[in-house]
Amino acid sequence: MIDDDDDDKAEQGDAVKAESSQAWQNQLEAAEKDHKEWWDRADKCEKRYRAERLSTQKARQRRFNIFYANVETLRSTLYARVAKPDVRARFTQTRDPLSRTVSDMMERTLAYCADNTEHDAAFRAGVHERLVPGRGVVRLVYEPETKRNEAGQEVIVDQKVNEEFVYHKDFLHNPARCWRDVWWVAFRTKMTREDMEAAGFADAERVPLNWCPEPYTNKAPEDVPEDLRRAEVWEIWNKTKRQRLFVVKGWPTLLRVDDDPYGLSGFWPMAEPIQAVTGNETYIPTPDLELYIDQAEELDVITDRIANLTAALKRRGVYDASVKELRRLAKAGDNEFIPSENFGSLAANGGLKAAFQTEDLSPFVAVLSGLYQDKDMLIQSIYEITGISDILRGASNPNETATAQSIKASAGSARVRTSQREVQRWIRDTLRIKAEIIAEHFEPMVLMEASGIKLPTKAEVQQQAMQAMQQQAMQGQQPQVPPDLANQVTIDDVMGVLRSDKLRSYRIDIETDSTVLEDAESEKQSRTELLTAMSGFLQQWAPMAQMGGPPMVKLGFELLGFGVRGFKSGRQVEEALDEARDEIMQQASQPPPEPQPDPALEVEKIKAQATEIKAKADVQKAQIGAVVAEAKGRQDLAKMAAMGPQPIGPQPVMPGGMNGPAP
Repeated sequence: MIDDDDDDKAEQGDAVKAESSQAWQNQLEAAEKDHKEWWDRADKCEKRYRAERLSTQKARQRRFNIFYANVETLRSTLYARVAKPDVRARFTQTRDPLSRTVSDMMERTLAYCADNTEHDAAFRAGVHERLVPGRGVVRLVYEPETKRNEAGQEVIVDQKVNEEFVYHKDFLHNPARCWRDVWWVAFRTKMTREDMEAAGFADAERVPLNWCPEPYTNKAPEDVPEDLRRAEVWEIWNKTKRQRLFVVKGWPTLLRVDDDPYGLSGFWPMAEPIQAVTGNETYIPTPDLELYIDQAEELDVITDRIANLTAALKRRGVYDASVKELRRLAKAGDNEFIPSENFGSLAANGGLKAAFQTEDLSPFVAVLSGLYQDKDMLIQSIYEITGISDILRGASNPNETATAQSIKASAGSARVRTSQREVQRWIRDTLRIKAEIIAEHFEPMVLMEASGIKLPTKAEVQQQAMQAMQQQAMQGQQPQVPPDLANQVTIDDVMGVLRSDKLRSYRIDIETDSTVLEDAESEKQSRTELLTAMSGFLQQWAPMAQMGGPPMVKLGFELLGFGVRGFKSGRQVEEALDEARDEIMQQASQPPPEPQPDPALEVEKIKAQATEIKAKADVQKAQIGAVVAEAKGRQDLAKMAAMGPQPIGPQPVMPGGMNGPAP
């Protein structure tokens, strides 16, 4: 009975897969029809960029490839250097060691992944696709590396997030007016049976290999070698149900269904593509070439005519056959004179001017001059359409002033600057998604190895704190956690921030440095202005800070930070400025230390104290002697009073020298 229930569930599952597969194949077919016209335009743009001949063009027609020149100029303007991540604590006004550690680890990990993947190549290819077909797409692929341990369990030994360029014909989405209306995207991959088996696809051995190289397109499948055939697998990301599905056209069931494989907040494994010209009616782009294709074709016609007229500009004419020397005259060298046997007759008959005549080339020259003028006007018109100014192409008028050339450069790059910001937005959003994948999936050990920052676990810190408190108790001290351990940032704290979407967004901000090639002199001037402004401010602020105390110190640092953040080159000193502000404010809040005494003055002070003590001792000694003498006198008077009254007058001398009767 249980087996029957399992069979029924399996049949129901197959039916659902079959129904879903057909539904998604219908979606793919509708999307291909929506993209068909743009793909045809993109093919023409690719051929024109590579200077390939179209079937409707003459074999020997000369052309002026203005499209290639414009693409190369704009590509170096939009993406001139490798984009590097810039991860910082979102709020730098307060000291937050945890946010600083999280941002440092994330920035180093992003840089490590960029150095070990095709980071730069993917973005350069995407910018090229933006300028030629009209759309650039780069997706992110999370690739964990696992192996079995001694217990037979799968453990992660390494993790990577790769940027992969997506060819414009390998990317589809549902018909939409804007990116917000897109609810599914699909990526096409050509896979062998081994690839499908490694991916764990169902029925990989029976899926039709429906793709082959172009030379074999019109041949029967059995006539195409097996090693050249592939299966076109569409990887569909359904944002509505947060699922990833794999479909092959013509196969009745889905190959595999995954539930939200990356767990991203925006679900998509890619940023919004960079596109050429789009409107409000459809999200399908229009290539830049379509905006000036008429002028480009007219430029080709003029170039071909100039070439033909130039080929017709030959020195041709007729001469008098009786003057045989004229044949040698056409081949004579510089400063060579040819002897004539009948020179007198030749001179009498009008000389060389009458002996031969050349074809008049002035009409050809006039036409060529007009064609060259038309050519220059067409090129200038194309530059006005595309926004490429003469300053961007390195051309300038030496008679113009520096101010005039600066105005031309600013005006000429106004429209290009919009495309530059779009490329920067695209790369920044890609890096943010990449950072989210790292935060959600990277293991702590892999994160520390990639960033080079080693942090203890919370258990290790607690153990160290207990040991320190036990030692304090044994020494008779009050047990307390040491400050360095109490403020220690642990890998558990870092992972807690990274694993939480809210904490991650609250604490750190992920940006990218500019990908635009900057003028070295302009950057140098900006740095010089920054240092000059800081020096002047510090000279005026230092006396005020000494007089005003901590409140004036705080105000001065706030003003200094406000000024530094206005300079692009000042971003590198913001953190150092914040640290210096905190340290100075902490020192300013503490009471000033007592001045150290002078040793010589201390000696004199000790001598004076000894003299004063000796004088006081002498006074006390004299006072004590007086008290003792007074007490002795009182004792004598007491003895006399005890003997009674004595006779007055002389007394007889007693024998023995004593008064009184003899014994």
